[in-house]
Amino acid sequence: MTKREKILQALLLSLSSNSLGCPVFRGRVESFNRDELPAIVIVPVGEQNQLYGAVTNRCVFTVQIHLHARASDSSTAVETQADPLVEALHAKVLSIGGVPGLTDVARVEHIYSDYEFEDGDGTALLFKSEYHFHYLRPVGEA
Repeated sequence: MTKREKILQALLLSLSSNSLGCPVFRGRVESFNRDELPAIVIVPVGEQNQLYGAVTNRCVFTVQIHLHARASDSSTAVETQADPLVEALHAKVLSIGGVPGLTDVARVEHIYSDYEFEDGDGTALLFKSEYHFHYLRPVGEA
């Protein structure tokens, strides 16, 4: 199993824990119904490699975490209602480096977050966070 797949599986396991209280998917392509929200989707973006020494690559694996949410009532903004879940999600992603089997992930770096409001009434939100996972890998290993 590649380090990329180990990272994705560790994210799925960590984010699927009951503490977040919402379903987690990898690469979901179907749209969500209102009653399925909030929901999290793990999206692998790509990997960059740079030769580091004669036999080692320095790798950066980019992953986006998408949080789909909908306001439960119109008296409070959807981003305010989603904020506790965003904070918990962020903490779980940043702790992935300490997961057994991923001890070779040197660091996890939060790159950016973005809010996209999906409905004209402002009650649906797609919150995207992008993370970089840094690690070393022998040249020639996938």
